[in-house]
Amino acid sequence: MYRSIKRYVNIALGKDICLRPTANIKTEFHGSWYGGWAIKVNSLTSESSVFSVGVGEDISFDLGLINKYGCVVFALDPTTRSQQWVAKSVTDRRFVFHKIALAATDGTLELFPPSETAHVSASCRQSSHTLTASYAVPCMRLTTLMREKGVTRINVLKMDIEGAEYDVIQDIVKSGLAQSIDQLLVEFHHHFSSFSTKDTQKAVEKLCNNNFQIAWVSNAGHEVLFVQNITRSVDRLA
Repeated sequence: MYRSIKRYVNIALGKDICLRPTANIKTEFHGSWYGGWAIKVNSLTSESSVFSVGVGEDISFDLGLINKYGCVVFALDPTTRSQQWVAKSVTDRRFVFHKIALAATDGTLELFPPSETAHVSASCRQSSHTLTASYAVPCMRLTTLMREKGVTRINVLKMDIEGAEYDVIQDIVKSGLAQSIDQLLVEFHHHFSSFSTKDTQKAVEKLCNNNFQIAWVSNAGHEVLFVQNITRSVDRLA
């Protein structure tokens, strides 16, 4: 209740934005209250291509998909703490973990650790919630990752990447990959001091202008499910 009130106050103050579903699509929720996400109901199979980027210390969403559909989940997280947790806690071989970051370029990405020791994820920009000293991690573009995995279409791409989503979305749109992703789950980080609501608004507009529509928004308002606009795709083919 408090979280909802705080969100609406921030919207009124211009510190948050109100995103709402634009598609009437049934969804199913997988995972914990903290790490869970929604996807289209009954939308995957054991052969589906699923990429989960930014796992931290909660893979309840990933295991939910694995347990229901029997699919393989390719997971990425460049942070040492997440890597240690996965090595110690995860045994399912269908959860395939890679110690890299998703970015708009191939090479290395500078990350700033969180200032709170209880937090796991590092951010691509220094801000009020990070330390000032950064460290470099290996990173890869989505086009490169798909090529290495031999994947031409992604059925689900989840991104909780602490601010890097803005550049990655731009890269996905510019590279033409938007049409190759059926469901895109994004946590937006305009509540970080290094980003703004305008950054999120522009990213949402880019996706909606490239055949996506919003199918689900979390109670917090920052986690969003985008799906391909089938109606518009049919119109373009007609």
